[in-house]
Amino acid sequence: MEHLDTFLSRHAPFDALVLGIPSATPYLPRERPNPLLAAYLGLGLGLRLWRDAFPIVDGGTAILVGRFDRHFAHPTQQPYRAFFHAATPFPELATLNLASRPVSRAARAELPGLEDMRAIPWVFSWTQARVNLPGWYGLGSALAFEIEAGGLERLQTMYREWPFFTSAVDNAQVSLGTADLATARRYALLVDDVQVRGVFQTIEAEYERAVDGVLEVTRQSELLEGSPVLARSIKLRNPYVDALHIAQLALLRRFRAAKAADDELLDAIHHSINGIAAGLQTTG
Repeated sequence: MEHLDTFLSRHAPFDALVLGIPSATPYLPRERPNPLLAAYLGLGLGLRLWRDAFPIVDGGTAILVGRFDRHFAHPTQQPYRAFFHAATPFPELATLNLASRPVSRAARAELPGLEDMRAIPWVFSWTQARVNLPGWYGLGSALAFEIEAGGLERLQTMYREWPFFTSAVDNAQVSLGTADLATARRYALLVDDVQVRGVFQTIEAEYERAVDGVLEVTRQSELLEGSPVLARSIKLRNPYVDALHIAQLALLRRFRAAKAADDELLDAIHHSINGIAAGLQTTG
C-alpha cells in the first residue's frame, strides 16, 4: 500500500474523500470497518491534506475553545450556568420525553456543568430561546484574533478553497442567521438575579463579533446572502414563531412563580416547546 506522505506528494488536493465500507465476508465476518471509525479517519485525512496550505495562528483556536471553557465549563463560572438554567426552558425539558434522559448527569439539586450536560437538551434549550449558542459561541473572538493579526486574506482564501473550513463557517452562519437576539433578550428577562442576567451582554457581544467576522471572511453584506431561499424562509416563519415565544415566556413565568407544581401549565409548556420546534423546523 502506498505510504500516505508519498500519496499526498504525488496527487493534487481534492475536494472529497470517499471511504469504501465493504460488507462482511464469510472469511472475515468480524473485520468489517466501523463506519464511525471510517468517518474519523476521513476527517483526519482531510485535515492533513489542507492544513499545511493554510497555516493559522494557534491563538485563534485557543480562543474558540477557551470561551466555552472559561464561561461554561469552568467550575468557578456559576453565573453562566445559572443564566442557561433560568433563561431557557431547560428545567422544563427535564420532564419532556427526549432521546437523552436525564437531561444531565448532575444531581437534580445542582446546576449542571458543561461536562454533565447531555447534548440534545443543551442544544435544544438554547434553540428554544433563539440564541443557538453552541453553533457559534467563541467563533467571533477566534476570527477577530486572526483578522487583527493580519490574517483576513488568508481566512478568505481558506473559505474559498478549503471545503472543511467552508462547511464550518457556513454551519455557524446558519446558527447565527436563525438566532434572534430580540427574542433572546426577552428570555434573558426570566433571570431574576441582575448579575446573572448580565451574562447576556457577554453573549450578545460575542454574537456581534461572530456576525462581523463571518461577513468579513465570506465577503457578504448580510448573513445567508448565498442562501436566499433559507433566508426568506426564516423571515417568513419568524412572525408566527414570535407569537409562540411570547406564549411560552408567559407560561414559564407562571409555572416558575407557582407555589406548587401545576401539571396543566407544564403540559402547556411542553406544547409550546413542540410548537416552537415545529415552527423553526429544528430542535438545534
